[in-house]
Order: sequence, then C-alpha cells, then structure tokens
Amino acid sequence: MKYTIHQHSKQVIILTEKLIIDVRTREEYYQNHIKDALNIPLHDLHFYHSFLQNKQICVYCNSGTRAEIAHRWLTKENITVEVLPGNWQKDYPRIKNTIISAVNYLEINPDKKEEFQQHMKQLCQKTNEVEGFLGSKLLKISGNSAIGSFLPHQTNIEFTPDRYIIITYWKDKESHNKSHHLKFFKEIYDKLPEYSTQMPYEEFYEILK
Repeated sequence: MKYTIHQHSKQVIILTEKLIIDVRTREEYYQNHIKDALNIPLHDLHFYHSFLQNKQICVYCNSGTRAEIAHRWLTKENITVEVLPGNWQKDYPRIKNTIISAVNYLEINPDKKEEFQQHMKQLCQKTNEVEGFLGSKLLKISGNSAIGSFLPHQTNIEFTPDRYIIITYWKDKESHNKSHHLKFFKEIYDKLPEYSTQMPYEEFYEILK
C-alpha cells in the first residue's frame, strides 16, 4: 500500500508498503476511514495475531489513545507497528458513509419469549438482504449492575417480564422506513404486540463512537 498526498502543492505524507489498521469500532470506521484501511477494533486485535505477524503495520484512531494502546500490545507481541503519522482526517484519502441506529425497547411475556426470540432471529437474518441494512444486535437483560446503579453491593433485582433491546444499523432513515413495508418484515414485526406486555418503542440514534 502506498500513499503520496499533496497539500498546498507540497508533499506531506508518503507511506509505502504499510498495512493500515483502523482500531476504532466498526461503526466509526463505516462513517469515515482511510481508503483501503482494514478495520480491526482495538479489543479484537488478539484474534488476528497470526495474520499480523511479519507485516509492517500502521494503526490509527480518532484521538490517538486507542492507537497507542494497540501499539503497545502489538509491540509486546513482537509485531512491527507504528502509529500512523500525520492527521489522518486531512492527510490521507478517505471513504465516508452515513449510518444511523434504530433501537427498539421491548418487554415480552415470559410464556412467549422462546417464540419471540426465534422470530427476531429470523427477522434479523432475513433483513440482511434489504438494501441499506448494515447489521443488527438482539440483547436480553441478564441482570443488574449494583455498582453502576448506585445500589447496595448485594442487590439482586429480578426483571419480570423479560426485557429486550433490538439494535439495527442502517444507511439512512429512508432505508429503515422502507423495510417496515416489506412483506416478510411486516409478517414478523407486526406480531410483536402479541408477545409484548407493553407496546414496542423505537428511537433513532446518531452513532458518535
């Protein structure tokens, strides 16, 4: 990989035969990244240990903090690495995309939870075929954090009914809204009131990090 960048008629960056790795989250990478850079989030680097061996690597993030952590870890693993020189948002050719997140909050009747989970997994799998869809997550509450909730250390709260969060990622709101009119989507999504103890609630989020 080689970059020769000109700014104000002066050559400012030359990067030759380096593998550039963006160690930010997948969503940050999708919104704005260096052209041809690979996305390996910081906390996933250890999964790619063998792949990164014997390569010349540059890492970058937004502020430099995650890149420095990546640099320390990779160096410790005897992998040749440096933090990307210059200001990547100015000195390198970039790819930009739009992305939003739609978040659904659900409370599901315990007697319906297995059927609900199966239908939601089917919906997420099928939605992969929809233009503008960029991925999803299905979360089920598994407990409470006493320390994070300023509760006594041994506090144990039982959550009934079961609570779920469905997170979907989209190119834009238009793509999201169109999906709700597709036949397969309506057949599954419109069943949610049958499972729910309260009506589903959905919000849009701008992804910051």
